[in-house]
Amino acid sequence: ERAVVDLWSGAALLGTGKKSAARRALKSAFDKSSDNTLRCDAAIYLFKAYGGIEAESIWWLDRARELVKPGSSQALRVELARACQVADEGKLDEARIINARVRDEARRKDQLRIAAIAASNLADCDLVSGDVAHALAGFEEAVVMARALGTRSDDAIDQLNLGICHLFGGDADRAVRHLESALAISSEVGHAGTETEATVHLGLALALSDDIVEGERLVESGMERADAGGFVHQCGLLHLLHIALLRRDLSLVDERHKAVLALDRSSLPPLLQRTYRRLAGKVDELEGTIDE
Repeated sequence: ERAVVDLWSGAALLGTGKKSAARRALKSAFDKSSDNTLRCDAAIYLFKAYGGIEAESIWWLDRARELVKPGSSQALRVELARACQVADEGKLDEARIINARVRDEARRKDQLRIAAIAASNLADCDLVSGDVAHALAGFEEAVVMARALGTRSDDAIDQLNLGICHLFGGDADRAVRHLESALAISSEVGHAGTETEATVHLGLALALSDDIVEGERLVESGMERADAGGFVHQCGLLHLLHIALLRRDLSLVDERHKAVLALDRSSLPPLLQRTYRRLAGKVDELEGTIDE
């Protein structure tokens, strides 16, 4: 059936970051099929494909919730998508509740891949909340769960998450090892989103490990591919400010600080708000040192 081909083509295109082409294929699958299970799968993928475009992504999530069969493994995947939507709205406590429920139910049903994703999502809630220690423990749990059945793409995401935790936790050398691994695997399997995010974070980790030139190049390279205004782009702006501070270049610090100030800082997750406050303090210290 053509709809099946379109569904899997769309899923593959989405995995490589080709969102526009993925949307076309997935919409074709949704429109051509009379099978509600397949249409629900298409709607879940379309929710992901429209990530960052709130009205469209919510519309497709609503379609998935209408079509899903209650009690099925697909229903757990729809709940995972709903948890992502809730987290994107900043409702992290609600997202934790949904992910914990999905994780526990998936374990009871021996749906280990779904359980691993839910565990990783729980850790991600801890990370963006600024609780790096709990996030690291959660991601390590998710890695153990996923290793028994994971693909290379899963391994790339696991390495990325561990690298980000070590980076924001202050261990740049361990961050470099995980992020280099994430970058290599995601490049090999064609997982563009993971590759972009790993590039941006690896740049700061390298800069903190005394390779400022290469680190800055990587952050800038990754930001060229990141969605404007998204989490990776926000991180990139903060990373570039951090690197300017490492250079002790006041004019560059001023330029990059202005770029960060142009963000809607009230929309930043707690992790990045805390990071900004720390960097802003360092900006004040540098300006004071130079004034003296």
